[in-house]
Amino acid sequence: MKHLFYIIITASLILSGCIKSKKDTDPTGSIKGFITDVSLNDAPIKTATILLNPSGKTTITGSSGLYQMDKLELGRYMVSVFKENYTTARRTIEVSAANTVLDIPMTASQGALSIDRAHIDFGTATDTKLAILTIRNKGNVDLRWNMQKDCQWVVSVEPMSDTLPAESSQGVIINIDRKKLSANSEENQTIIVVNSSDGIAEILLTVPGADENKGGTEGDGWIAIDGLVVQKKDLAQMNWTNAVSACKESRIGGFSDWRLPSLSELSSVYNERGKIGNFSNSKYWSANQSSDNSYAYYINFSNGSSDYVYK
Repeated sequence: MKHLFYIIITASLILSGCIKSKKDTDPTGSIKGFITDVSLNDAPIKTATILLNPSGKTTITGSSGLYQMDKLELGRYMVSVFKENYTTARRTIEVSAANTVLDIPMTASQGALSIDRAHIDFGTATDTKLAILTIRNKGNVDLRWNMQKDCQWVVSVEPMSDTLPAESSQGVIINIDRKKLSANSEENQTIIVVNSSDGIAEILLTVPGADENKGGTEGDGWIAIDGLVVQKKDLAQMNWTNAVSACKESRIGGFSDWRLPSLSELSSVYNERGKIGNFSNSKYWSANQSSDNSYAYYINFSNGSSDYVYK
């Protein structure tokens, strides 16, 4: 079995940790592609949220508009893309054992209604129960709006409706009850729809499952999650080359085959961060390098986006 190391990056330094593959023979597939703006000659859209159902997995595009989801059970999925001030895009796709490519173009929202974010992730902190969404009227006349919600764990949205004067904004407080959450993350996602007299918007709300922090099989300093064995503690900040060496030298749990995760494996670790725990909102090294081996890719654990930096 192969172990992977996860590492955090600051400038050219990153924190380090390992994982290993738990199962290498299960038939799985992957989806990857680019999210682009139709009206801007397919310019990339960064920090768009991709939601996959069934599974409830999410990921976020990097500066190139690229997204990728791996280790997916074979079958049909609905892929939804959320981005503030864009119309939510949805596609169905059949995932086979081979890599599946799905590029998704998005169209900018029409009308005076504007929101400051299209995805609110409440995270795993038990004391985080409130989020503030900002609604803005970009037009030159009053904007009447109202919200629609259909979810037991969203206990209140204040206000649920109002009238916004021209060129003004207001905050909306969303309150959740974590005691009403399911152990299944797929059930802890909902979409709030904002209807208005001039435009419509959708906001995706996600919360890790009530039992997410309990994780899977655990050992001395490691935890097995989603087919990977991951070290449960960051190492010191270091550059990519030192991180690779630190993985090879690690003997956590008595294993000697720790390594840096691939970018796709690191994305899986990010999606399961609630179960693993001990992550900071920093950037973590992957094993993937640029074609000239000068740069290495990372994932920013504050929002799930990926990019590259000089090693």
